[in-house]
Amino acid sequence: MSVRLKDLAKQTGYSISTISRALLGYSDVNPATRKKILEAAKRLDYYPSQIAKQLRSGRTRTIGFLIPTYGERFSDPFFIELLTGIGDMASLMDYDILVGTSGDGEKELEEYRRVVGGGRVEGLIITRTRIRDQRVSYLLKTHTPFILLGRVLDHKNVPYIDIDSRSGIKILTRHLIESGHRRIGFITTPDDLVFTKFRNQGYREALKEAGIPYDPDIVEIGNLTLESGKSLGLKLLSRKDRPTAIVAVNDLMALGTYGAAQQLGLTIGRDVSITGYDGISLSKNAHPPLTTIEVPIYEIGKQLFEMLYKLINHENLGESQILLPPKAVFRESVGSPA
Repeated sequence: MSVRLKDLAKQTGYSISTISRALLGYSDVNPATRKKILEAAKRLDYYPSQIAKQLRSGRTRTIGFLIPTYGERFSDPFFIELLTGIGDMASLMDYDILVGTSGDGEKELEEYRRVVGGGRVEGLIITRTRIRDQRVSYLLKTHTPFILLGRVLDHKNVPYIDIDSRSGIKILTRHLIESGHRRIGFITTPDDLVFTKFRNQGYREALKEAGIPYDPDIVEIGNLTLESGKSLGLKLLSRKDRPTAIVAVNDLMALGTYGAAQQLGLTIGRDVSITGYDGISLSKNAHPPLTTIEVPIYEIGKQLFEMLYKLINHENLGESQILLPPKAVFRESVGSPA
């Protein structure tokens, strides 16, 4: 059972009012009295009630992180690592995180209305930004602080952190071309996601610069999961004119194509080359290790919280739109075509 103020009062002999004022740092409490009360609180493992603190201050000291339920999100190591970075920094600043999922369309917007309208959070971190993102429009309308992981195209002055994924996919596609590949399949994502636009651009630009015609027959649309990577990988690699290489726009789909290649008896790095994007820990431990764009997911999580904290507390944000350069990691999943 948790220790309460009346337990401290019983132990120290001071009134609840004196104990409360000592714990809150009021200057009218005698230093010796405060020291005795603080020592007792530590000895009894007392922690102030978060609810009481919120009632006194009128603040929740809570931020929201709603993961879109687009595929099996909570099984995605990307979100786990991102949340760890956010959570570690939030803990240092004595903030809590309200973590949840949100559906599509009106269901998603209703979840944001419930969280924001109910006064449950002081700000939000938004991921998987969309071409016309109703979440952003709603938060702007309600003057709710937020930070984006990714960019939006219909609002110019919103704060975000993003990786230059157009350049990232272009680097990977060019690496395959330089390794001798001319028929390069592509597993992308639906057009409503903003990063789809940039990653598609990178793929097509690399092909165009190398004089390789774009072939829509070897471009597939997945949902960012391992399962979709495998099913689309099977579709591409079962073709008579199968691609000798595949670029997937995230690591999970790339690793899904590993399963497809292995099921078809193909050796990755020899019979087919595969690249991903994100640099999740599974990528370097795959067999063979996956060529990818390494995203500093944990550090980005920490930075997202720091930026949101400044917005919430009306501090100078400094640089509000951060576009990080891609960092390619070339591994054994890419080789010359057989």
